[in-house]
Amino acid sequence: MAKLLCFISFLLCSQLFITSSVSAASSPALCPQEQSNALLKFKSTFSIDSWASISCADEGVTNYAKTNSWEEGTDCCKWDAIQGFLPEYGSLSRLTHLNLSSSNFNGTIPLELSRLSRLASLDLSFGNSLTLESSVWNKINLTQFRELVLDRFQMPSISPSTFANLSSSLTTLSLSRCELEGEFPHAIIGLPNLQKLVLSKNHELTANFSKSSWRLSYLSLIENDFNGHIPHTLSNLHQLTILALAKNRLSGPIPNMFGRLSKLIGLSLSSNSLIGQIPTSICSMSKLEVLELGNNSLSGGIPQCLGNLKQLSTLDLSYNNLVGPIPTGNQLSSFGNQPYVGNPGLCGVPLSKSCGRA
Repeated sequence: MAKLLCFISFLLCSQLFITSSVSAASSPALCPQEQSNALLKFKSTFSIDSWASISCADEGVTNYAKTNSWEEGTDCCKWDAIQGFLPEYGSLSRLTHLNLSSSNFNGTIPLELSRLSRLASLDLSFGNSLTLESSVWNKINLTQFRELVLDRFQMPSISPSTFANLSSSLTTLSLSRCELEGEFPHAIIGLPNLQKLVLSKNHELTANFSKSSWRLSYLSLIENDFNGHIPHTLSNLHQLTILALAKNRLSGPIPNMFGRLSKLIGLSLSSNSLIGQIPTSICSMSKLEVLELGNNSLSGGIPQCLGNLKQLSTLDLSYNNLVGPIPTGNQLSSFGNQPYVGNPGLCGVPLSKSCGRA
């Protein structure tokens, strides 16, 4: 699962690039003083750790405290993390985009955030020392959001049911490691424009995926409390490129209809309780780069056709009950021993165990 997790980490880190804007006006004048004052007041409600600069070094992405550029006497229209039309009146009432990811603020989110009534995009991800209280969250107008990214944001008092008020225009919702518990609203999963949904590592979170947005291209539910069979309805998500369901309590067979997911490049189902054979329909995923099925109870042989997946660069079939020879003369013999360990019934190259003669 490491390869897919790294790939997911890259996509998460890629969201941390700075969002900035310049004034739409052609005049070189600074933005209105009341706008600058309002932003500086908003900044003053937090404290910032001295180690504010962190990096996703493995992915080549470096981040820093975006409020470093928020200084009195400078043009607030050019400050990092601010985007939108800043009018000459009101206090940030028309702010549309706010990105304070990886800024390492300390404390609780102030009530002032709930007054930004036109926010369409909010990114407070990797705010490890920030807490959002329900008294503030319940006052935020969720109906206008198109993007909401709160990864690694402490929300222990927030009920998942409150997300049911999110807009039907929502395209991105990322809530990894937010300490959410209980059942996630079915209405959100079925939003018509939702393209990316990340609910990974909330541990006690469950959801019903009997109806999902057909636009979903990225679905990560790693390390939660999902149980039962993998919903067959997921095979209807023809835009999916990433499907990560590892480290849950899923059981039953891998749906044969997964072969419909022709755009899939990453499939991670490892560390569940899946049974049955590896369906040959997986061989229809011609773009597949990562296939992780390790730590389950899969049985039978390895389909010969898996060797036809030319893009496959990471394979994990370890610790199952697979038997028989590893298909030869194709890509499956190029991965070394590791993808096959923990399957005493397997034999042939690249394993040292010979299959013998029939």
